[in-house]
Amino acid sequence: MAALLLWAGVLHAQGIIAHRGFWKADGAVQNGLVALQAARDASGCRGVECDARLTADSVLVIVHDRDLDGKHIDAMHYHEVARYRSINGETIPTAEAYMQKASLLCDNTFKLFFEIKPAQSQSQRGTYVNQCVELVRRHQMADRTEFISFDLEMCKMLAARCPDIPVAYLGGNRTPEELHALGIDGIDYHYSILLRHPEWIQQAHTLGMSVNAWTVDDKADAQKLSKLGVDWITTNEPVRMGAWLRNEPIYRFISFNIRQSGFPEYDGEHAWPNRKETVVKMIRDEAPDAFGVQEMLPEQRDYLLKHLPEYAMVGVGRDDGHDEGENMAVFYLKKRFRILKERTFWLSETPDSVSFGWDAACRRTVTEALLQDKRTKCVIDYFNTHLDHVGKVARRESVLLLVRQMEEASKESVPVLLSGDMNSSLADTIFTPLLQAGFLPLRWRTPQTDEEDSFNGYGIVSNAFANNTGANVIDHFFAKNLFAIQFKTLVGYYGVPYISDHYPIVVEFSVPAGKKGELPHKESSTKKN
Repeated sequence: MAALLLWAGVLHAQGIIAHRGFWKADGAVQNGLVALQAARDASGCRGVECDARLTADSVLVIVHDRDLDGKHIDAMHYHEVARYRSINGETIPTAEAYMQKASLLCDNTFKLFFEIKPAQSQSQRGTYVNQCVELVRRHQMADRTEFISFDLEMCKMLAARCPDIPVAYLGGNRTPEELHALGIDGIDYHYSILLRHPEWIQQAHTLGMSVNAWTVDDKADAQKLSKLGVDWITTNEPVRMGAWLRNEPIYRFISFNIRQSGFPEYDGEHAWPNRKETVVKMIRDEAPDAFGVQEMLPEQRDYLLKHLPEYAMVGVGRDDGHDEGENMAVFYLKKRFRILKERTFWLSETPDSVSFGWDAACRRTVTEALLQDKRTKCVIDYFNTHLDHVGKVARRESVLLLVRQMEEASKESVPVLLSGDMNSSLADTIFTPLLQAGFLPLRWRTPQTDEEDSFNGYGIVSNAFANNTGANVIDHFFAKNLFAIQFKTLVGYYGVPYISDHYPIVVEFSVPAGKKGELPHKESSTKKN
């Protein structure tokens, strides 16, 4: 699934390499063909790394671990290896199949880093070299491939055999001068070694050698290496790494239908008093920068504000514009954001006043919170809502009203995020106006995502709220003018089997540096009719 690029950004100086492919992407596994495609699709990713091993009958396969169920791959014939299925259903690909796909994906902006695992003998080393060089040449990939290995003898043989294909050493125990004298083109070292020997980076560059750091999954380490001037960074988090190297802020937002507390006799063991502590635990564990709730009643609001004092809240009751009825509130971290504007409007023909809309069974509201990052000054216009569970016309017209309201902000290049319980699956045509206006569904358009149901019905699942589509994926995020990194349905255990009849959903995203948006409103205002 392609990464969601909602804003064209400027690439950082370092090239990002997806370690064993972008295997954290939806439906991917390490060194698989799906992970290879996901790496190519990932915004800002400039290369992919894979691992090659020889079977006992000299078939090159792409796999990292030497053992499969306790048996060495170099002692197995290919037909044995081919029987294995990864969790996504892929077989372990042959190097031939991998290179064939890579040849279609690689170009002057995307490169293959082909790791050859250490040989068990000099004879096997020769077989490795012959097969790998012939493979690259057969697919005309010499200008888009770099060989890497921990096996120094292998590196020397490759450098002598194919001077037109770059070769880098992974071992970390040789200086650039030593490797340069052996004809090796680059150092490809664990990041901790380069941080201990930053002088090697300059030495390598002076000698015309490339420098790659692996495997970097920490922002602080990445930014240190960037300042030191490494050429490449290999990571398991290629999309997040892009944001780190561009020095873009990353945000984490949650949408959660909290299930109102007004029906304890109906909810039984799942009534609010039995799950309220676990709701707080979920927020503590997941640590969102902001979260939007649906169905919240005053007693739930008061409990959350008391037990989550680090968050402030905006939003009003839908039935009187003050305290009465459910509240589609937005909570935000006080230490990270200041509120520039807050307002509530009703999903109806008269949005500025307390009202029912169209054929809706309930009053429905939207809470808008214009948030500004206190450190970066980045502005995010966050809309949180709950569409009607009965009125089909109301759902359709509500989306049209939302689009009109949100387009005003997005025209000013402000990142806009919409969340809520939409009581409809993404296949529903009511969302077409959102898509046409450029507000994309993050569940479908984020590289790391899932397809878990968001409505659980406390384990007794009903399709009654799924707009007759048979789907229970009815809680969504839509966005414009940002980079989406990860979407996830939070189905974990927080102390009770179900913290609501809906699972929370979470999205991580970044906002490009220097593209923080002009404020669409000159002053704060609050609409509380």
